[in-house]
Amino acid sequence: MGAYKNMQESLQRAQYIRGEIRKANKITEKKKYESLHFYYIETIKEIIRQGDRFLDTSDNLDVGLEVIQIIENYNCILSMLKEREWDK
Repeated sequence: MGAYKNMQESLQRAQYIRGEIRKANKITEKKKYESLHFYYIETIKEIIRQGDRFLDTSDNLDVGLEVIQIIENYNCILSMLKEREWDK
């Protein structure tokens, strides 16, 4: 369950970064905001990679369904964030 544990750690990291993004002032702390945004996107990609790795190596259906849902949710978030980048 190494990939599952790694995915859970990435989920916690993403939650922390999201909180820091909310605290950062987009105008006065532009570099910090952009850096946090970059790391948030990279963490989402890591969540998806670890989730896929778990699905490739596990036969646990119940946890697998949870992981699939997490991957789908973060794929949607990633798509929305990429769309916002195009709007800049």
